[in-house]
Order: sequence, then C-alpha cells, then structure tokens
Amino acid sequence: MNDSGSTVEVRIKPRVSSCRLENYLLERFPFVEVNVASLKELNSYEDRNYYFKGILDAKVSGGKADSEVPNIFDEFVVKIYNQEDSNEPAIVDAQIKALLHLKEENINVKIPTEVFPRPHQQSPDLEQKFAFIEWDDDSSKKSIVRVLSFVPGKMFEEEESTKRRLYNLGEMLGKLDMALKTFYDPSLVRTFTWNLKQGGDVIRRFNEFVESPEKEMIRDVLDRFEHMVRTVNGLRESVIHNDANDNNVLICGSGDDPDALGIIDFGDLVYTWTVSEVAIAMAYVIINSQTKQEDAISYAMNVLAGYESVIKLNEGERKALPILICARMSVSITVAARGLKDDPNNEYLKIHAIPARKALRLMLSIDPVQFWQKYRKISNGKPWESN
Repeated sequence: MNDSGSTVEVRIKPRVSSCRLENYLLERFPFVEVNVASLKELNSYEDRNYYFKGILDAKVSGGKADSEVPNIFDEFVVKIYNQEDSNEPAIVDAQIKALLHLKEENINVKIPTEVFPRPHQQSPDLEQKFAFIEWDDDSSKKSIVRVLSFVPGKMFEEEESTKRRLYNLGEMLGKLDMALKTFYDPSLVRTFTWNLKQGGDVIRRFNEFVESPEKEMIRDVLDRFEHMVRTVNGLRESVIHNDANDNNVLICGSGDDPDALGIIDFGDLVYTWTVSEVAIAMAYVIINSQTKQEDAISYAMNVLAGYESVIKLNEGERKALPILICARMSVSITVAARGLKDDPNNEYLKIHAIPARKALRLMLSIDPVQFWQKYRKISNGKPWESN
C-alpha cells in the first residue's frame, strides 16, 4: 500500500522580491492597475505568496472580476512556486483543473478563483500555458506564477473553534472530498512529502534530525504505521485537499450563516487515501487545542462527526485513522526538524513543531478502544449542543 523507495525533497522557497511584482503582474496578467502599497507577503512553507489589490481588465479577463463596479480594487494572491514544483507544470495544471471542477460542482464552499495569465494559451505544451518569473539572484531558476482571487475571512486560528465550527469543518471537508471523487488527474499520483501513503518513508528519513526523547516516540509511530500498512485493507483512494490546517481554513460567515467556511491553498492536492483528509484536519485541531481544552482528542472528534455526516468511514479506515493522525503529527515534526537545520529562522516551520510533539504524546497515551469510545460519546448527540 505504501510507495517504497520514494525520494523526499526539502524544497527551497523561491527568492523573488515584491519590488519586481508590479510591472510583472501588469505585463503577464490582465490587470490595468496594481496597488503596490498593498503588497504584503503571507506565511508559507515552500512557496512565496503575496497579497495585493488590483483592478482587472474586464475585457481581457472575461468580465470575471469579483467587483461589479468598474475601476474598483479587488483582492488577490500571487503564488510563486518553488523550483521543484515549477519543474512539474502538470501538477500545477491539475490543481487549476481541480478548482474549476469544484466550481462546477457548486458545493457551497468558498474557494479561490483562478486569474489566468495573458495571453492564456490552451496549449498542450504546459510551458506555454503558464507565467514564469526568474529568481532575483539566479536567472537560471524560474518559478511558475499564479494569481488567484483572495478569499476574505478570518483564519481558523484567529477565532475560537467551537464544537459547532469544528463539526462544520468536517462537513465541509466531506463535501469537498465527495466532489473530488469525480475528479482525477494522473499527475496527482505522486511521490510527495505530505502524502500520508508515504509517511513511513518521510519519518524514516528525517527522524535523525529530531532530538531524543521525541526520536524514540516517533520511531514507535513508524512501527505502528508500517504494521497498519501491512495489515489494514479497504482504504479508499481519491484526490483530496490534503492540508486543512488552521491557516488554510477560513471563517467566511456573516449574518444568517456566521459559521460558513472556506478553504484555500490547493498546493498539496494529491491522490491518496481518502481518510487522510480527516486525519490531517484532526491532527491540527489536537495540536492547536491541547492547551485550551481539557480533552483535545474528544474536541477534535467533532471534525470526524461532521465528516461522517457526508462520508462514512469503513472498517479499514476506522482502524487506520488513529495511527494516521499520529503519522501526520510525526511527519510535521520530522520535516520541520530537517527544514530548521537549513533555515533556523523559518517561523512557518516552528508554528506546529513544538505543540505537535506534545499532541503526539497525548495521542499515544490512549489506545484505539479509548479513541473510539471518545467518538461514540461525541457522535451520539449533536456535538455543538454546548460550546
């Protein structure tokens, strides 16, 4: 079930400064004006992302600007890919196709809208289809550039995660995965650091950068993961978002629907075990709520309850879920340890690394029977009956 012998890359952020972006965006994308003062770099791990405000040329863009009023600035994100992903334009093309597919499915989840470069060529040669930009200090390196609409809202981490909101998160991911079941692109069957099918390879390779006693704890997770791969059957596979963390999930609600959610950053899109989607989301909830909630694992079960309101897990997926949560935490810890060796000031890598270690200890302190007992208590009633 796992892809043995895979190569796991630590990717370097592209070195492209904001001062070059105004002219580039005006030249390569259908903007009539870019507000330079609005350019702001956003947190990211492997790519470089900037927020900005601009006015789209309605004639060139097909009149698909977010604003209905001419000459009004809309909000956008420009995404500059790391060189490794830029060398795989088919994967980037699949991410664009997935967004278009989800728009067509009309799943009532707020997601970004693509702004295509000009001239946008429907060419079989993907090199001609995308916009590229050279790095500041090395013209031999080029990165793919995409522009997407900015999805307004507060990051999940900025608001209190009530039980109802966590249920809604799980429900949203279920809707997303249900819609993606009818989407497939062969380029998304890939060797990838964040593909939990390859979690064993990642943990095995990068655990050497983790200090004791965490190193021994993660080795225990690796043993459990490999046993699960050998013995558990029935894990369904599909394309999933694969990164529902608290920076990628947005609270977009207002008025009658204050808990409406959106999701951004489809850069980790991959064809893998479908159950990985909810495992990843639960891992992040446990990591982020352990200091705020008496029982962070039970709290995260609200995500699973919401997910199962759309997609019920089968027997194999239920057996796999607890160890997949642990595996995702272990991947985060080991990859961060490896990345911080090369870039000790990378704040993004530090966000989850330390609390992930504490969360992993918490997950390993209970057995699968206790795990599912907690879920039964949550799922027997409405999980949001109390905040």
